[in-house]
Amino acid sequence: MNKLIVIIFLFCFFNFSLKANEKNKNQQSIQYYLAVSDSLLEDSVTVSIIYAKEAYQMAKEESDFENSIKALHILSYANQQIGQYNEAISYSLELLKIGDQLNDNKLIANAYMYIGNNYRLLLKFKEALNFHQLAIEKCQEIGDSMLLASAYNNMGATYFENELYGEALSCFENAHDIYRVKNDTLNLGRVYNSLGIIHGQLNNLIEAKRYFLKAIYIFEHREMFSSVASIENNLAKLYIKSGDYKTAEEYIAKSYAYSSNKDIVQLQLNNFRVSVDLYKKQNNYKRAFENLEKFISLHDSIKNETIIKKVEQIRMAYEVDKMEKDLMLAKKDNQLKSKNLRVSLFLSLGIFIIGILLIIVLIIKNRQSASKLLISQREKEITDLKISKVEDEKRLAKEKFEMELAFKNRELTTTTMHIVQKNELINSIRNHLSKMELASKANEKVVSDIIAEIDQNIIKDKDWELFVKHFKDVHPDFFDNLLKRHPDLTSKEVRYCAYSRLNLSLKEISAVLNITTRGVEKARSRIRQKMNLSKEIDLNTYIHSLDI
Repeated sequence: MNKLIVIIFLFCFFNFSLKANEKNKNQQSIQYYLAVSDSLLEDSVTVSIIYAKEAYQMAKEESDFENSIKALHILSYANQQIGQYNEAISYSLELLKIGDQLNDNKLIANAYMYIGNNYRLLLKFKEALNFHQLAIEKCQEIGDSMLLASAYNNMGATYFENELYGEALSCFENAHDIYRVKNDTLNLGRVYNSLGIIHGQLNNLIEAKRYFLKAIYIFEHREMFSSVASIENNLAKLYIKSGDYKTAEEYIAKSYAYSSNKDIVQLQLNNFRVSVDLYKKQNNYKRAFENLEKFISLHDSIKNETIIKKVEQIRMAYEVDKMEKDLMLAKKDNQLKSKNLRVSLFLSLGIFIIGILLIIVLIIKNRQSASKLLISQREKEITDLKISKVEDEKRLAKEKFEMELAFKNRELTTTTMHIVQKNELINSIRNHLSKMELASKANEKVVSDIIAEIDQNIIKDKDWELFVKHFKDVHPDFFDNLLKRHPDLTSKEVRYCAYSRLNLSLKEISAVLNITTRGVEKARSRIRQKMNLSKEIDLNTYIHSLDI
């Protein structure tokens, strides 16, 4: 009898230990799935959702509210990002239930806002406004002013999209009052922009301009120049409305200078769209059509990228669905094995306690191995994703470098041809003046002074300095290599070599250097002698080799 009691006690003890160990492993798995889901949230949303779902299911089974809330936050955000707004609402409703269970009013207020925002994206404005009103009331109840400001912003955005501008204005003004008391300049800047947009819609152009300029002042001090460029585009729309087309064009130019330099595609599209409106108002249909073509071209390129992304999302969705099914099968298999194990333990209770202990040890080891293998596989997936991201960044850096080099080449070509054309024009004017037959010596003196002033302008170094700046951007080592090999070259001979590197013709070089083509040929001959080049070596080919 005593032996039977000992056997039952030992079995219960080990069974309890097994359950405790299983619970600890579940917690580790939940933490692992949440960490992986969070790390993939920006790069691979669909895969992130799979891990978050698994974490939520396990946390829910464990009655782990803290991790359930974390998983539901991820699932609500991720589904909204991929346009699954109804799914996002369902997870936000789960958050709402937990908030009610825990009596967590802040969680309830956030859940109301999530649901309202998703209804707004579904264009169900009535439902959206109802939930945003509930969020405002809950925030007022708990006295959280910053959360209340967010609730007013969300309701204002919903009113604005529903073209209820007066109600939207009231909401954003309430948010503005809170941020001003809290001295939250970043959110003040955002609210100023929203207020400027609404006043623009209401044709309160002076008020709209005042708010836009306030927003620009804040974002410039915070060095948020993309926000500044976006607001400059909004200002351009205002000035088009008021008929001040010149100022509108200036703001578009400022905004486009930043958006094109930083390659902000959406902002460039807005720049082109506003430019079309501007030139149509001015009846300049040629410029309007040019900007429309740019808009369509850029929009089509984005559309093509979107199609590729959608195809990739479909492929990923298929793979994710397969992974989800595999995980479910593995989970069911583990559950079945666990159930069979317990049955085996009970059946073997009357045989040998040692056999029971051996089986428990083997099961624990098997589960540990399976868990380690699963973690290893997931870590490998994360590493592969990171490697892919690094390769994409390298490719983008290379494309950026090639675009910058092409831009610098265009700048160098433009600068060179500007100098050539300017000097050709000046020389032409000088020649005409020299050939003029003048009636008096006084006139001859005036013409002579003008010619002298022209000569002085031609030999100024300002154009050369500008040329050297752009030339060094494209050919950084050329001058150093040239002077290292041939230090006895004069400054004019160095200039000749630089212009020759750009494949300028004899006529163009003579215009830039202000000498005759015969003089250019003599300069070539002197340079060949100084470089000690044999007849078989072409001077231009040799000069090009100095850049390598």
